Amino acid sequence: DVRIFLDGAKNGAIVISLGTNVKWKHLNLDTVKTVILALSKLKQQMLWKLDIEVPFEIPENVMVIKWMPQSEVLLAQRLLAHAM
Repeated sequence: DVRIFLDGAKNGAIVISLGTNVKWKHLNLDTVKTVILALSKLKQQMLWKLDIEVPFEIPENVMVIKWMPQSEVLLAQRLLAHAM
């Protein structure tokens, strides 16, 4: 799924992970929703490693995953930038 999402990124892809030190679960869901809304405004595909369940609709250009296959992601041809 991740590779298909990244390979289909006509305008490139950006990955957000920030490692294991950032505990997104400590943010309230309104903050998570605001970040996802901001990411949805970009023309790139956005892959976000997030350690919580997202109980609302996620835009087509955003993929939220709990575990990231880092080697596979970093080798993606259309990857423009990453924050890990």
